[in-house]
This record gives sequence, structure tokens and C-alpha cells, in this order.
Amino acid sequence: MTENKLKLNSEKTEALLVGTRQKIASLTVTDLQLDDATVPFSPAVKSLGVFLDSTLSMQTHISFIIKTCFFHLRRIASIRRYLTHDACVKLVVSLIFSRLDYCNSLLAGLPASSIHGLQRVQNAAARLTLRKTKRDHITPPTSLLALAPCQHPNLLQTVHSGLQVSQRLCSRVPSILPGPVHPAVRPSPSFCC
Repeated sequence: MTENKLKLNSEKTEALLVGTRQKIASLTVTDLQLDDATVPFSPAVKSLGVFLDSTLSMQTHISFIIKTCFFHLRRIASIRRYLTHDACVKLVVSLIFSRLDYCNSLLAGLPASSIHGLQRVQNAAARLTLRKTKRDHITPPTSLLALAPCQHPNLLQTVHSGLQVSQRLCSRVPSILPGPVHPAVRPSPSFCC
């Protein structure tokens, strides 16, 4: 780094040692030495709004999302009686579902026990929006809101939304193009996997 006239700010730099709990516990390395700076290993680091922990279990990220979403749900609930249904839906979508959807493809393949908290957040948001009590069954109303269960954390819903956006964008034709633009489709391979 000194060759390129760069200096590492050790106060802002984080290092993450990734592996299984057993492998990390067996290592004696406690910090990373880069030039003159010593960077200790952190149990979790934040990158682009996503917390990555040393075992990549995403528990730190999930617990942060749950904590933040329930904070915003409590704030919305305190003013719910003054909001129309549409205003409440807009608040819930912008403050809650945007957090649930952000980088949720990283959560694909996690066990159901990890995703359960996110399902609780989604159910609480549906209850708040539909003015249901804590004891009301929420499954039929969530089908009215077109919410996907968090068993596969909205991955299919995100893919579907992305396809809808791309279809909308491709249907609009700039004036310089002669006709509509169609997304390219790859042919399926002829061999069997």
C-alpha cells in the first residue's frame, strides 16, 4: 500500500475471519498485520448494509433486521389511528418491506429457524396494516396482500418483481428504435444434467 501512496486507517478497517466455529476456535491468529497497521478480527462486519458474521450464518444481519423492523412497526402503530389504509400500506412497504427485501437473496438456503423471525415481522406488518389483533389468524389476510411466506425469503417474489420491471422497461420503446425490444431468451441445453 505504501508503494501506491495509500495509507490504511486502522480505526475504520475491519477484518473478518470466515470458517466453522471449530476452525476459528482452533486458530491462534487474533489480528491482521498490514504494513504498519494492526487490524483485529471482528465477529461481524457490515458491508453495503449487510452484516456478515464469521460463520456466514447471517444471524447478526437477521437479528438487526428484526430489531429495526419492529422498532418501525411500533412507531407506525403509535400513529395508526390517524392513518388511512393507503398511507399505512405505504409506510409499511417503505419502512418494513424494503428492509426485508434488501439483499434477501443472501438468506436463501438458511434453515427455517433462522428465517422464522423475518416471518414474524411480516405477519406483524400485515396485522398492523389490516388492523388485526395479535391473536387473529393472519394467513388468509396475507394472501390478500400478496405476501409470500418467508420459507424462501421472498426470493421468488424478488425474481418475479425483477421480471415484471424488465418487461415494463422492455415494452417502452425509445423513438430511435423501430419496434418493441424483447428480452433475450437462452435456449435450454439439450443434454440432461
